[in-house]
Amino acid sequence: MVPENPGVAQVEGFEMSTWPPQGGWEVKQSTSLTDPLTDPTGDTWNQYNEDMQYVYDGAFSALSPSSAMDFNWLITPEVQLYGNDELSFMINYSSDASGYSKFYVLVEADGVWNTVLEYTDETTMYNNYDEQVTVNLNEFAGKVVRLAFVLKLV
Repeated sequence: MVPENPGVAQVEGFEMSTWPPQGGWEVKQSTSLTDPLTDPTGDTWNQYNEDMQYVYDGAFSALSPSSAMDFNWLITPEVQLYGNDELSFMINYSSDASGYSKFYVLVEADGVWNTVLEYTDETTMYNNYDEQVTVNLNEFAGKVVRLAFVLKLV
């Protein structure tokens, strides 16, 4: 069932007692952004609170550890988009030429995953909860979508 909440934000703080969050969240892996999604083997996205520098607000966050292999997907439940919709989130992300990650936000609409945000080059970049990341989702207005946060460690 798709929640119908026009004008109401959907919020997930990862403060629940089960992982992944209930209600349709999924954790998957793939060998590329276009390969089929599979159930994870080894380390991947998990609920985290062992080091509070990786938690923006509350007691927990979602974290994909440095030991994660391949492309690690954290996928939301289905959401109905209406128009003027945005995805906003806080991220603790850093990269430089000596060690960087690839991070993507994808939207699944009509059975196709579409990349709407990517951090994929070796340039130095830091966003250690310095500013909120906002992604415009207007192109998906009127559609039922799922969103995915995908991390690939390089």
